[in-house]
Amino acid sequence: MTSVLILGGTGFVARNLLSQLLLTTPSSPAAALSPALLHVKVVDKKHPKMQHLSQDHSALYDDERVTFAQCDLSRKSMLDKAFSHPSGDASAKWDLIVNLAAETANGCSHSTYEARCLNLSKNCAEYASTQLSAPPTLYVEMSTAAVYASQSRTPAKEDAQLSPWTIQAQYKLKAEEAVKEVAHHNTLPLVIFRPAIIYGNGDKSGLMPRAVAAATYVNTGESMNFLWDGALRMNTVHVVDVCRAVMHAYQNPSQFSSKIFNLSDYGDSDQQKVNGYLGELFGINVGFVGRMLSNVARINMDGAVEVANEKHLQPWGKLCAERNIDTVLSPFIHRELLERNHVNVDGSAISTSTGFVYQHPELTPQLLKGMIMDAVETKLFPDVLVSDTIPESEGKAGEETKIDNTINF
Repeated sequence: MTSVLILGGTGFVARNLLSQLLLTTPSSPAAALSPALLHVKVVDKKHPKMQHLSQDHSALYDDERVTFAQCDLSRKSMLDKAFSHPSGDASAKWDLIVNLAAETANGCSHSTYEARCLNLSKNCAEYASTQLSAPPTLYVEMSTAAVYASQSRTPAKEDAQLSPWTIQAQYKLKAEEAVKEVAHHNTLPLVIFRPAIIYGNGDKSGLMPRAVAAATYVNTGESMNFLWDGALRMNTVHVVDVCRAVMHAYQNPSQFSSKIFNLSDYGDSDQQKVNGYLGELFGINVGFVGRMLSNVARINMDGAVEVANEKHLQPWGKLCAERNIDTVLSPFIHRELLERNHVNVDGSAISTSTGFVYQHPELTPQLLKGMIMDAVETKLFPDVLVSDTIPESEGKAGEETKIDNTINF
């Protein structure tokens, strides 16, 4: 019997990982795990019923092979409950432990990130390495590519300069160092992943806020104009590939233990591509205000961001109210994500050194539409897409759009 423990087990990545584990196919990296000989324990402070899951994702948590434990992992007193094996056997081993638990929202206090990113990760790694009867075959720590210095010239490899540009990333980097120290002293087989912007079914904070903002421009005739220009790097990775990488690592632990790997597709996505696809899907004009006006906005960035977010929040609320949609999705984008910071990541090392293959090697209109339609079907997003068929070519998504100088974001 293979036992898997997922910490932060009802979040965006976790629900997709659970799907990979339970719904295996011959081509899936999880196929080597026989579903009949598998048990998964998911631990989270939020119950699955409170997570606005799609029907398919919700059904996963009712599977007889899944056990849920409601625990706040930032509290050390909850770790015994979190790590206890469902069999009740104190000597039973966890084969794979995946830590996806962290405060992911932007704009929280330093103390919040310290407790829910740094201390949480350190305490969980310490427990896994010192309190269990045996260490897991592999312990996975999920970090972020925002730990790298923002730069546009050369995609960051795993040994690139580290200079986190969000407060959350600062504490995720500290968490990396703490977990590596624990692993070194206790022989915990550890791999750290640094994903680019994760998108896909269940996304709320990756590309989804831009999609929500785009929806508010349908039938208005206005252009959705973002700060800076189209060259701002927004490298991406599909959530399915994040989960496949975890499973690939588990099946090849010797190639991953004591290493760090980036996760980023080969599409080299930027603002031009992302916003262009959204313009195509929603039938709206999109553009950018350019560096000069963006630098003017930077003088009072808090004020510019507040005005931009308010411009979208009210129309979004109205759009959802008209269609009786009660949603957790929001067009709000924190100022840290609106500064001129590039997510420019080289995700090739995992492929060249371990043989991992990205199932979705680049962001496409079809994948973006699929993410939005999943939210529509979950009744979290109004069905205002205007593109019933997406052409195979990128079309206008790769072209500059004529814009005015109105700053929306």
